[in-house]
Amino acid sequence: MTNSQSGMGGVLQFPHMPPEAAVSALIVRADAWPPRPRTERPGLNALDATPIPTECNPPTNAGLVGKRAARVGGCAVMSEMWDSAAPGWDANATFVDAQLALATDALLDAAGVGEGDAVLDLAAGPGGAGLAAAERVGSTGRVVLSDVAAEMVAVAARRASAIAQVSTAVFDQSAIGFADATFDAVISRHGLMFVEDPVDAVAEAARVLRVGGRYAAMTWDRRGLNTWLGLVLDAVGDQFGVPFPPPGVPGPFSLDSTVTLRSVLRDAGLEDVTVEAMSTPMHARSLDEWWERVPKLAGPLAIALGGMEADVRDAIAERAMQAGAKAAVRDGVGIVFAGSVLIGSGHKAAR
Repeated sequence: MTNSQSGMGGVLQFPHMPPEAAVSALIVRADAWPPRPRTERPGLNALDATPIPTECNPPTNAGLVGKRAARVGGCAVMSEMWDSAAPGWDANATFVDAQLALATDALLDAAGVGEGDAVLDLAAGPGGAGLAAAERVGSTGRVVLSDVAAEMVAVAARRASAIAQVSTAVFDQSAIGFADATFDAVISRHGLMFVEDPVDAVAEAARVLRVGGRYAAMTWDRRGLNTWLGLVLDAVGDQFGVPFPPPGVPGPFSLDSTVTLRSVLRDAGLEDVTVEAMSTPMHARSLDEWWERVPKLAGPLAIALGGMEADVRDAIAERAMQAGAKAAVRDGVGIVFAGSVLIGSGHKAAR
């Protein structure tokens, strides 16, 4: 079966590619279509005022060698993809921060963030977790909001513009643009599951932690416990007859197991590792509002839907709405979808 037979049309036609590979292309190479102009917005390392290039290459004084240095050239695809999703995240940043407020507090507790600390927020997106950290560290602390996508960092910088202790930087979480032992805490809210090698990414985060410093990451729990997102991804997969995201491609549920997340943190060298689950339901005033919001928050999906012909998008929306009507629970002012996260943490021990 060709992907045109499975419902793809217009710019998504890949006549020589099976549907499984075509859907993989929507995720892995989503930046390639439809073409979008790129706007460069340099980041800044506030700790030493070293400019950080927007093409994912950290400063030469960061001490990156070997595998980490080899990785940075491959992050352009991820950068472009999340750059394209930045407007949707910008529009929904306040909503997301509210949905995850209690979980973010738990994340900061797990990282031990307190007054005067230096904190690095990795894969920060619009910066919600780091902005919450800034309230804790106060005027004597400092927070760096970082992301591989310059457009996401631009959103975070604007949101943090009135907070003196917050700065921004552009780099990949697997190649951090800071020297060893720079931070008291490193946090990541829903970024770790998208890297090719999460153990390596956590080890890189541990590199910039001071001895005794803590790392904490939030990931999505199992797909079935996150119907707010899972149903949308299911609708795409059902439309094309293949799983979405495809197996083996890092996606939102790549680290959805307490066992897996705990293993990643331990294998990266952290000690006293703990992983806890926490409920994070999503509220919406209606099914229409839910459908309008969620695809804008899923980087690959937002781009994929934007490139589909209208009848294909409408068919996916209909599938999602039908499933959502069955899964949503009515509350006083609208509907609620199930949501759940995992929060894993550990500290860097002396070697």
